[in-house]
Amino acid sequence: MTILCGTDLSPASRSALFAAAHVARVRRTSVRFVHVLDIPGADAVLTHRPAARVTAFFEAEERRLLAQLEAEAAPLRALAPIECIVIAGRPAETLVESAESAFAELIVVTALGKRGESRIRLGRTADQVARMARHPVLVVRQADPFRAWSSGERPLRILAGVDQSPTSDAALEWIRGFASVAPVEVTACHVFWPPEARERFKQKGMSIGTADEDVARVLDSELRAHIASVAPDLDVKLRIVGGLGKVAPHLTQVAVEEQSDVIVVGTHQRQGLERLWNGSVSRDVIVHGPCNVVVVPIER
Repeated sequence: MTILCGTDLSPASRSALFAAAHVARVRRTSVRFVHVLDIPGADAVLTHRPAARVTAFFEAEERRLLAQLEAEAAPLRALAPIECIVIAGRPAETLVESAESAFAELIVVTALGKRGESRIRLGRTADQVARMARHPVLVVRQADPFRAWSSGERPLRILAGVDQSPTSDAALEWIRGFASVAPVEVTACHVFWPPEARERFKQKGMSIGTADEDVARVLDSELRAHIASVAPDLDVKLRIVGGLGKVAPHLTQVAVEEQSDVIVVGTHQRQGLERLWNGSVSRDVIVHGPCNVVVVPIER
């Protein structure tokens, strides 16, 4: 098992390696530090047209990039073993394939890259990796909380988006495993739409009135029981938030209020029109989240 960290060698992507090395230090594992040589058709050219000049170009480029990777990795090798690799291909697909071959326990990428100042750009890398990977994906915005956590200065503050679905259970189970090696503080947040919740309880024959506070109390009781069944040894603070619109903005607001280091959400990894129609909490949190994000896929 290892942690796979992708980089485009931008200044922003260095934070991903910094976070990965500190997580690896706590997890007592290694880091595979990967740069994807993103030249359209590069992998096909090397496979089908290995002319001497073409091969020499790619070998020289690989040596140059490996030297850059080694230079970035050197100061962090005191924390964990780091293996540097350059692979030709398309970034998201290649990182996911490399994680599969390495039996990675976590994929780490940065929220922004060379052209990542625009939030739209996130859909090209971090979101694509999270949508495709069968492994949890950590999207890094601020790496220093991982340093403080791995150094024993303070617990890692985690906010989990929860309901009673398989995606929520996957997130809780991942947090449970993550919390087994070093202290964490976990806040679970459930966002509900008041009219829909009131109607659901009315249909179940529950006489709780129509006040949102009453609905929240019932939800609190339900969710505490559910969380205890999924992660019985996890100490969790629960927040119930009623609001209209998408879930992600409410979740990110709670992350700000709780000063969370990481938001953890599960994902169905919907594709195409299904994803467009149903929306994606995980993608919205990746794009708009105020802190680091971990996306945990349900098993397929």
